[in-house]
Amino acid sequence: MANQEKFSRILVRCWPLQLPSADGHIENGHFIAYPDGFGGNDLFTCTGCGHLYAANIEMACLGQTLEEKIRGWDCVGCGGPLTALLQRYPESYLDSSLRLLKHVRGRIPPRDSDSIVREFDSI
Repeated sequence: MANQEKFSRILVRCWPLQLPSADGHIENGHFIAYPDGFGGNDLFTCTGCGHLYAANIEMACLGQTLEEKIRGWDCVGCGGPLTALLQRYPESYLDSSLRLLKHVRGRIPPRDSDSIVREFDSI
């Protein structure tokens, strides 16, 4: 099966997020999701190119681990192996210069009214 056929698209409720670049500038275009218990979606990023993926938390709890599921899968953005490059997002993210940075997730989710729905590749 071709790599692109492994990925379906999924709608995810998320919130826009501003994150600092390595040189201290604030960048728009980032997102954060807050899964609800064992439901909802969590976001992941390819640390090779920054492509974002969503994983359904409920489905992940029912079957194989994420690492088992993506074994042999390549990133749709850069073609790199996801088993080596996939990390939780936005805890790990690439800035506009493709430098890998870390973010500490806040404990209190943003207001519901600030959420948006965005489409991601599903893993």
